[in-house]
Amino acid sequence: MPVVKIAFETENCSRCDGTGRYSYNPMHGRMCFKCKGAKRTLTQRGQAARKAYDDAVDMYCGVLLWEVVPGDVIWHTKANGRKGWVTVRSVRKDAHEPEHAALTTDGQGGLIPFETRVRLWRPEVLNEIRKDIARLHEGATITE
Repeated sequence: MPVVKIAFETENCSRCDGTGRYSYNPMHGRMCFKCKGAKRTLTQRGQAARKAYDDAVDMYCGVLLWEVVPGDVIWHTKANGRKGWVTVRSVRKDAHEPEHAALTTDGQGGLIPFETRVRLWRPEVLNEIRKDIARLHEGATITE
């Protein structure tokens, strides 16, 4: 199933004036902390649309970790440290910390509380959410 893509309204970062760089510090160099070096930030309308989108995805695609089974695709941290869709390889109760799950994905593994909410990949639901958000909010558009 083709996935509908959504874009949220952005503008040049007001702190770094769209350069992605600001004052120097030894730990992060000159990266602007407002836009995190991306040069752009969400407008107020973009923020409102993004919040509505996140709330809808959490409502219709969110489940507790203990409901996840191997083979499910969830939104989680990948091996490179960035968030993205990963396939669950295993999820089991940890022997030393029974309130935590030992989760293994194609991204990485780790201990996560069973009560953690995760997003399941449900393309048909996500497509409908994205279309609805773009229709209802000026700060979002469907992109191809």
